[in-house]
Amino acid sequence: MLSTKWVHAKWLMLIYAVMLVLMIGLEKRTLNMPAMSEEIFGPPHDMVVPQAAKQPTEHEIDNNREMQSVAVNSKPETMAPTAASNTEKQTNTGIPTWKERLASVKSAVDLMEMDKTVPMLHDDLASFHSVEVMATGYYAGYESTGKNPGDREYGVTYSGVKVKRGIYSTIAADPKIFPIGTRLYIPGYGYAVVADTGSAIKGKKIDLYFDTKSAVYREWGMKKVKIYVIKWGDGKLTQQMVNELNDMVTITGDRSA
Repeated sequence: MLSTKWVHAKWLMLIYAVMLVLMIGLEKRTLNMPAMSEEIFGPPHDMVVPQAAKQPTEHEIDNNREMQSVAVNSKPETMAPTAASNTEKQTNTGIPTWKERLASVKSAVDLMEMDKTVPMLHDDLASFHSVEVMATGYYAGYESTGKNPGDREYGVTYSGVKVKRGIYSTIAADPKIFPIGTRLYIPGYGYAVVADTGSAIKGKKIDLYFDTKSAVYREWGMKKVKIYVIKWGDGKLTQQMVNELNDMVTITGDRSA
């Protein structure tokens, strides 16, 4: 009887042991399931999984350096001043505009005198091309041209127009530097148009016309001066063009003629 009870107890212990082993195995499997599901389906959408930072390649490093260099060295683009902006600026500051200045001029002679110190036909010369030249003076007489009054070509320039000291005076220049027809503003002299050439006028040299020899010595002589190109010429100039330049400015104040 005792042996039979012992056999029954032994079987029960074996059954409990097997069940314990099964329970432990099931618990371990349950604990590993989340990791297995993440390997297959990925992490849940509300989970943020930190990832190792990607190391930049040498090419990407060079590109970043170049972009940083451009950002540091770049400057905002600036626009050249325009006639409208300059006029508005002068109006706001109380400085008379070229139209207001011309309105106060009573004669062409007055305008010529004012042009020597102030460019009466323009508000600002900063937007025009400037060149530093050596400027001399000449007149139509023998000392300057080798001709006398009465000679066939006396007072006639290379372009065929007559010499003129006016609102737009005729001057001589090297056509390789300043083509015939080029309009200039010359501080101390006024506005001028290139109409003549000269054997000694080469490179950055100009020769300014005056009506008399005394005016050459009294008003100019020889000077180094910065001049401004108002409009480049195309190699052509006629007497009508010179007349219209002076007449239209005098009568209507039109500086664009």
